Amino acid sequence: MVTPCTHICKIDTAIGRCSGCHRTTYEIKQWSSMSEQEQIAYMQCVIPKRRMTYEASLLDKVREPSDT
Repeated sequence: MVTPCTHICKIDTAIGRCSGCHRTTYEIKQWSSMSEQEQIAYMQCVIPKRRMTYEASLLDKVREPSDT
């Protein structure tokens, strides 16, 4: 079975997803019952978009001037 799991397994409550694989807890629970086509679609389309958005938000935080 294909999986995006990175073995980090930490749910980021701010975004509602695992900070390793970027799946929601619902998607993680449902993963083994998804068809291989659904899994591949997630790994090729959904998860990369989430990862890019997440990484962009981290960069934005670094770029923001501090209020100190």
